[in-house]
Amino acid sequence: PVYFYNRQRETKQVLEMLGKGQSVSVIGPRKIGKTSLLFHIARSEVAHQHGLDPARQLIVYFNCEGLESLNLNEFYTLVLEEVARRAAQQGHRLAIPERPISFLEFEGVFRETFDQKLKLALLLDEFELLNRNPHLGAELLSGLRALATKFDTAYITASRRPLAAVTKNHSPFFNIFFPLKLGLFDESGSRGLIEGAMSRLGDAFTPEFVKGILELSG
Repeated sequence: PVYFYNRQRETKQVLEMLGKGQSVSVIGPRKIGKTSLLFHIARSEVAHQHGLDPARQLIVYFNCEGLESLNLNEFYTLVLEEVARRAAQQGHRLAIPERPISFLEFEGVFRETFDQKLKLALLLDEFELLNRNPHLGAELLSGLRALATKFDTAYITASRRPLAAVTKNHSPFFNIFFPLKLGLFDESGSRGLIEGAMSRLGDAFTPEFVKGILELSG
């Protein structure tokens, strides 16, 4: 966390929307900092700084890379195990069904979080990779949208392109997202990254050298 720089505006925007139950699609090219932003948002201290109750807000991170071979029930199981683990870290107990599970059982755990007055947010990194899985398609997207509608659940996805462009399945699931494009740092933010990293080493670049880095890196 000490190496996370900038993105104050994006952090504030995402967490304000999360507090209202609004889902967000973070869009940006490779290595722009999407994963770093999701990790930052998932920290309880950061949520608290932006007015969310960390005791009631369950923010659960998933990397969709490597999920290309899971079937639907395996995906449900993975999600529920991680949600239950996060809830336990925050002093809540969720009973999750044994494998394999159905969508109704999957939905039951979301209902339990809602009954316990917990606000659940799933952070789905590399979301477009789910599209490579032939077992996870329209049924999954339809189910996720239903959960967002019924319970106090929101999603934050990270992808290189807008959601409608990364999947073959046209779904009303995509209509619940606010798109947030992640761009390059401005000059001030870029200087903060370079100079902050060096100061932690007890050293510094000359202003001319910093200027050269900025010009070379764009």
